[in-house]
Amino acid sequence: MRFVISKAQLVFCIALLSAFSFAQGPTAASTTAGITFTKVDVPGAISTAPTGISNSGTIVGQVQDASGVFHGFLADQNGVVIGTFDFPGAARTLPNGINEKGDIVGSYANEDGIPHGFILRNGSFKTSDFPGAAATIPLDINDYGVVAGIYDDAQLFSHGYILDQTGFHTIDDPAQGSLPSTELFAINSKGDILGDFAPDLFGEFHGAFLLSHGEFLPFTVPGATQGIFAMGLSDSDDIAGSFVGDDFVQHGFLERQGEVISFDFPGSLATAPLQINTSRHIVGIYADQAVNTRGFLITFDGKGSTSTGVDAASSILGPAVSSDRLTVCGSVQATSSIGIGAVQKQICRQ
Repeated sequence: MRFVISKAQLVFCIALLSAFSFAQGPTAASTTAGITFTKVDVPGAISTAPTGISNSGTIVGQVQDASGVFHGFLADQNGVVIGTFDFPGAARTLPNGINEKGDIVGSYANEDGIPHGFILRNGSFKTSDFPGAAATIPLDINDYGVVAGIYDDAQLFSHGYILDQTGFHTIDDPAQGSLPSTELFAINSKGDILGDFAPDLFGEFHGAFLLSHGEFLPFTVPGATQGIFAMGLSDSDDIAGSFVGDDFVQHGFLERQGEVISFDFPGSLATAPLQINTSRHIVGIYADQAVNTRGFLITFDGKGSTSTGVDAASSILGPAVSSDRLTVCGSVQATSSIGIGAVQKQICRQ
């Protein structure tokens, strides 16, 4: 059975060695070549994972409190936390995506630990499970309300799925290995889908793809020799994610119209973008020098969104409530460089 996991844990595993003091709100870390890196930390949290961002800049994410309970949170376009929320009666709540209408998707679990999908719409939660699945994890929702995600079948193999007005549909990349392993991470309002698969049961190099007009297009970036996690997809088909090269360090990247920009959150050990909006604003997580997981917001114009993200977030949650904490597990193998990486003009879609 798949354990309940967050979108962050699908791509970024950091061993939390100890607790440290944390920022009480967003802090601009640095600006490099027109790129502004901003920390997004829930006050008092062990760590914070922003997982989705709408086109108006409203951010959704996950925190875990000191007792180990996961909660959802919302923040405005500047990374200021509006409040937290939970699926009613659930032992943990893990939101993953948000659209322009304020609809939120994610997973929740009761004490048995089995992941169930949810949709939060107009302030009301609804369970959304793939029929007959052993586990369901919705990861994104577009502005038309179409959901993309992952489910486990009875044999506990992973499949991608979409949920539209006609119901649930399985989507598996034909290029996956002999065992089903397709995962769908993002869907934009044109219906394009970003996902990946493992080539075999023990395969660590994920095969990323863009599904557009019914065609699976293999996707990678220069230097991704040890693996790629293409996680975020905008309505403009900008792609954000992370890759691991021969240095065994996880770096962030942005691909836009064939141009690839690689980057690392300043001073970080690893960087993992999780979603991007039409303004090229990216949310994700990084590991600091103390091997703690932190959240970030990156803007490529040096400015925050001019849209009313605060109002949108407030309308979803109502009055702000207390915030909590997040923990992510795993290990980091090496230290990344600081600052912006080389701009590369080649993108590999074979």
